[in-house]
Amino acid sequence: MKPSRAPQMFITALQMRHWRNFRGPVDVRLRRRAFLIGPNASGKSNVLDALRFLRDTAGQGLKEAVRLRGGMGEIRTLQARTPAGLKLAVHVGTDDMPHMWTYSLGFRNHPQKHLPVVMEEEVRKQDERILKRPDAADKNDPERLAQTYLEQIVVNRDFRELAEFLKSIRYLHIVPHLVRDPERSIGKHDDPFGGDFLEKVASTPAKTRDARLRNINKALKIAIPQFDSLTLQQDAGGRWHLEARFSHWRQSAARQYERSFSDGTLRLNVVVVRVPSRLSATTPGRSVLPFRLATRREIRPASTSGVACGHAETAFRPRSAPGTRAPPWPDPSLWKGKMSDEALAELGDGVIFLARQNR
Repeated sequence: MKPSRAPQMFITALQMRHWRNFRGPVDVRLRRRAFLIGPNASGKSNVLDALRFLRDTAGQGLKEAVRLRGGMGEIRTLQARTPAGLKLAVHVGTDDMPHMWTYSLGFRNHPQKHLPVVMEEEVRKQDERILKRPDAADKNDPERLAQTYLEQIVVNRDFRELAEFLKSIRYLHIVPHLVRDPERSIGKHDDPFGGDFLEKVASTPAKTRDARLRNINKALKIAIPQFDSLTLQQDAGGRWHLEARFSHWRQSAARQYERSFSDGTLRLNVVVVRVPSRLSATTPGRSVLPFRLATRREIRPASTSGVACGHAETAFRPRSAPGTRAPPWPDPSLWKGKMSDEALAELGDGVIFLARQNR
């Protein structure tokens, strides 16, 4: 009898205040598999970047996370004057215990040094507070507020599980021509744009990789005529390639490799295969649309959690009754009264609609 696995944690909610184009407090409740949709400039990428920012803070520190984004002026909304600074909060848990961990961070620019300083930092475990800053030591030595406890291994022992979880977040925005480039993986490691994507897939344990490839095969058979199979192959030079086979009137199947794949097919590999990580934030784009039935209905969600975004709302339009025409979507009647600060609406089934925001 196999031992039961512990439930895998995922990000269950994200709160933002004054983050990029979001002015007021915005609460985004997430599932293991979530889809952010909305028009251009509505803030989809900014939601994903909030998760990346927490990852960078846990792994590289608050100062570096802000520097990578061009400074406080680039990440704090221009719409709000008060209160000062900005705030991000995240809830991490399981389906049965969605608020196992809660981490919140508020920070602003130092008025003289023009460096980020912590205004507030709090950690809770199942509603029990284990950290609250500023504390007495911070008040005696304000220089301590230049760093979060999240990034300091000498002080985050009581919530290191949370810190390691946030560091495990991976962002993917696959650029198809990088995947097609035969020299793509040279010098690349954890490339968010897909330079080493196929090498990462190849390094996945064979049993897991094969199961994910079977999922992709199911999706592609629905979307692509005459499609037969998709496999991962290694050439004589040691490089990995995706090989697709198509049935036709000849006895032997026709073959294609990733250099001949459409952008949508390559991005679908990211949505379904996913390089192993606790959360993959992906931006598949409009070209995933042909596979909407496969990715949302025929394929069961894996234990790995993920957030995908795109501006093609037709991928998530409710099915119409037989003999009737589907109404334009998003239909205001679906989300009227559900908006949080006129920023987002939760439409169910893991779909979140973002309205256009001002920067």
